[in-house]
Amino acid sequence: MTAGIAHIDPLGVEKAMPPLIREEMGMPPGHAYAKAIRAVKTCVGSEFCRIGLDDSIETGIALEREWDGLYTPHKVKAAVSGFPRNCAEAGTKDVDLIAVDSGWQMRIGEAAGASVRKGDVLATVGPKAEAMRIATTFLQYYQESGEHLERASGLVGREAE
Repeated sequence: MTAGIAHIDPLGVEKAMPPLIREEMGMPPGHAYAKAIRAVKTCVGSEFCRIGLDDSIETGIALEREWDGLYTPHKVKAAVSGFPRNCAEAGTKDVDLIAVDSGWQMRIGEAAGASVRKGDVLATVGPKAEAMRIATTFLQYYQESGEHLERASGLVGREAE
């Protein structure tokens, strides 16, 4: 296990096991109820997929480390897809990075569930580091401009009007 990873999704374990697993691995508890960044969902990307364009797992881990401890007006869900097919369900999260032929596309303000909103393309850039910087800058803007209990989709929708 790589040191410093803050989140895991222990699929298939009994309900009582995750706290014991986190304790044994020296991991902090998740932010299931906090107004904070949730685990960044990733597909397997170019590391394990023959059609992946870039390493989404590495990018998701880097974003989690960058955003660790950041509190926001409401929960923030993020996804990183290593290919436009969106195996990580990028397209339904507050912040999405999607690998495309020219580099990375960043989408913001998407929402699924009771209030569905198609997100906006914030940027399409070449270098992964630039996409990550823009995503972090958006989260800072959301942290400073979002209203208490307002999802990022609400802020983006309000700003678009």
